[in-house]
Parts: sequence; C-alpha cells; structure tokens
Amino acid sequence: MTFNLRFPGQYYDAESGLYYNVQRHYDPAGGRYVQSDPLGIGAGLSTYGYVAQNPASNVDPLGLFLTTVDAMCMHDPQFCAELFGTLARSQGAIQAKLGNPCAQEYWDAVASLSETAGKMAMVASIARLGRAKLPRYQGAKPTYSINEAHVPGKRGFNPAKTPLPNDAERVFERAVPSSPTNPRAWFGRNENGTIYRYSAGNDGTAHFSGMDGVGDGIKNITPYAKARLDGL
Repeated sequence: MTFNLRFPGQYYDAESGLYYNVQRHYDPAGGRYVQSDPLGIGAGLSTYGYVAQNPASNVDPLGLFLTTVDAMCMHDPQFCAELFGTLARSQGAIQAKLGNPCAQEYWDAVASLSETAGKMAMVASIARLGRAKLPRYQGAKPTYSINEAHVPGKRGFNPAKTPLPNDAERVFERAVPSSPTNPRAWFGRNENGTIYRYSAGNDGTAHFSGMDGVGDGIKNITPYAKARLDGL
C-alpha cells in the first residue's frame, strides 16, 4: 500500500516527485516552491520560499500563507488531522464546482484518511503514557454561559437542540478540555455517568451543547478528553 500524504498537509505526486500543496507544488529536494506565491503576501523575502525557512515551527497546507498550527499538531495530532481534513474537503468542493466531477470523492477520501490517522496518532500518544498523568491545558477555563437555543420557553429556543439539563453548570465546574493546547470544546460527566459537551465561543465563554445518547451527542469527544474524564 502506498501512502502519499506528507506532513504537514502535502500530497506526494509520484510522477513529478513533488509535493502538492493545493495551490502550488513544493520541491522537497530544494526546500522551496516551484511556483511563485499566487497571493504575494506573507512569503518573506522570496515568493518561492517555504514557511520562512522554518519548517520546525511553521506550516503552509494551502501553499498560500504560513501558520504556526504545526506546533499544536505536535501536541494534538487529531486537531491537525481535522484541520487538514476540512481543507481537503473544501478543496474538493471547489474543484467540483469548477467542473471536475471526481474531485469531491477524491478529496473526501484524502480527508477521511487524514482524520483517521489523526485519531490513531492521538490514541497512540495516550497509550504510550500508560497511566501517567496527561499534560494539562495552561490557558484560562472559559466562563460558563447559557445558549438560549437549548432552553425551552426562551425566544431563541431550537427544538432540534438538546434541552439544557438542570445540572449543566455544576457539571461544567469539573469539565475537562478537548485538547491540552487548543480546546474547542469541554466535556464533563454528571453524577449518573452521562457525559455533557460544552462548546467554546470566541468570547471566552462556553455553553452546554449536547450530551451522550441524545442527538449528535458527544460524537466529537477526543481521546484526550475521554482519558482525562477517566482519571488520567
């Protein structure tokens, strides 16, 4: 079996020997792009340069601009894989609209492979720790808030949403983050063992957004959060 994905977010082209970065090709032998930066921003001194000559700290999954997301990937491979999966699916949708009917299926397959690999990497990293204490999130815990979409009788109530349980705020006090580096959700377990999900907002708050066994439940719970809830 040939595995053509390359870190971080590149796809290997066997015919040319280059790595495909969505918008242009990267030459691993020279450590630079073959094409000039199509946007002309954030490329550094050279528009052919790759991640400002610092691949240990930067990444450019689209071939357009660098980001430091790979630092998070080192601690949270599932986050990195989910990010690349989202980028891949978006690329497939764009190419499909441009007239390539096979693009969506192809990029969906690439995204699924990446997301699966990320989950396996996170499970493996936790398994290596055995019963050792997992790393802790060093940032501030969000402030608990209430989303009216989950509150029956409120103007913003959405009947498709899971109703807010009475103990949601109390459970959040013991909730753990989805990641030690970039938590996008928090998870807590009530006295009966049911796990609640809390979605983090961009304003420093988090609100109840689901529970195990109801609707979408906690389908996006991470191995890290599950291990933390289990006492690691």
